[in-house]
Amino acid sequence: MLNESLLQRCRSPMVLYVDVYPYRQRGGKHEFLIFKRLGTVVMPSVWQPICGKLGDGLTIKESFIQQVKKKTGVELTSLTPIDSINTYYDHHYDAVMIVPCAAADLGQAEITVDASLHGEYRWVSYDEIPNFIRFSGQISAYEILNKHLVSA
Repeated sequence: MLNESLLQRCRSPMVLYVDVYPYRQRGGKHEFLIFKRLGTVVMPSVWQPICGKLGDGLTIKESFIQQVKKKTGVELTSLTPIDSINTYYDHHYDAVMIVPCAAADLGQAEITVDASLHGEYRWVSYDEIPNFIRFSGQISAYEILNKHLVSA
């Protein structure tokens, strides 16, 4: 049994962010949309999927949809949960963050980049993901998504 002192020091994890992994099928192969953060924002020049905060009063699912619209200008045609949850320690909040993941099929939609956060974007193959994405949890989510897409 935990004593009171230890219980007071325990912290609950927080769900503050969501990750969405946009993809499309082109030429019979799947491509994944990644974004490069501007050099002037937190985590400068990092390539990533769609990452964003939960919307005020929104569910996690609604936040996935909102972030896709905000970061790409695309209304979703499909949203699929990924059997992956990213975790990390955020020193600004002194908390462990739990980040739910979903995939979004963008089809052949035109992309409009949120220029306040991202300087560029590109469509990449699954094999190219490790050349850009540096967080192991995100790489793992791409692996799970790719296996799902290949087997579908």
